[in-house]
Amino acid sequence: MQRTTYNPLARFLHWSIFLLVAIGLPIGLIMVERDFNPVTNVLYTVHWSIGLTVLLLMVVRIVVRIVAPPPKPARVLTGAQRMVSSIVHIGLYVMLIVAPVLGWLGKSAYGASPEGISVFYLFHVPVLLEKNEDLAETLLFYHGVAVRIFLAFLALHLAGAFYHGVIARDGVVGRMGIGRRVAEPEA
Repeated sequence: MQRTTYNPLARFLHWSIFLLVAIGLPIGLIMVERDFNPVTNVLYTVHWSIGLTVLLLMVVRIVVRIVAPPPKPARVLTGAQRMVSSIVHIGLYVMLIVAPVLGWLGKSAYGASPEGISVFYLFHVPVLLEKNEDLAETLLFYHGVAVRIFLAFLALHLAGAFYHGVIARDGVVGRMGIGRRVAEPEA
């Protein structure tokens, strides 16, 4: 039988990553505008921790996608909608890998404690580059660019979800666990 919804693990990863990004992004915007003090230091640590967690979950998500492929595109989608959906999903996946990697590299080059970069004050991940503040500034600039590209893809993704969930009500969003109606996949 052909799958009509994403498997439960894929849905869990989707919503977990969404929640982490929804928390980590505002923290990132706030922390860079603050004077450095102990609270700012906590914000940085939480932001880095969330970014590294997103990176790990994205690796798991890609493995899950390979092992348990998603359902075929919904039958109700036009060819153009399928193309845009594919581009947006690829863009989201790429930016959810690129942005955390650039952040990790940037933090590494900026300088970290000898034990590495703290993740939620529980353990440390290794520093990937030697201290080089000029390189750090460049990497963190591109981290910001990657986040902005991610936000553009996210806006398109949310617009598509709004269209299919509120305007068309065609069951497309039901495939990721929103609502009762689930669109049938193409044959």
